[in-house]
Amino acid sequence: MTNERQYLSPTELAAKSGLSLSTINRLKRERRIPYMQPTGPGGKALFPPDAMDQLMHRPEPTSKEDFTTGPKMLAGVKPAWQRLQKGN
Repeated sequence: MTNERQYLSPTELAAKSGLSLSTINRLKRERRIPYMQPTGPGGKALFPPDAMDQLMHRPEPTSKEDFTTGPKMLAGVKPAWQRLQKGN
C-alpha cells in the first residue's frame, strides 16, 4: 500500500508542473484546470495529481465567450480600472 496523497496544494502543483503560482490560480479562476474546495468557497483549493494532464487534453478556448463559464460578476458599478479598459 502506498502512502501517496491524493491531492496537491497550489504550491505543490506549481512546483510539479513548472508553472508559476499565479498561472495556476488563473487557470483555476478560468475553470480550465480541475480542482476542489472541500471546505467550501473561499477555502483552500486542492488539485488532483493529474490536473496538468487533464488541462493538456482539453481543447483551447476559441473565443472570449468560452471564458464566461466561470464565476458571475457582481452587480454594481465597475471599478475605474475596468471602465478605462478599451472595449468597455
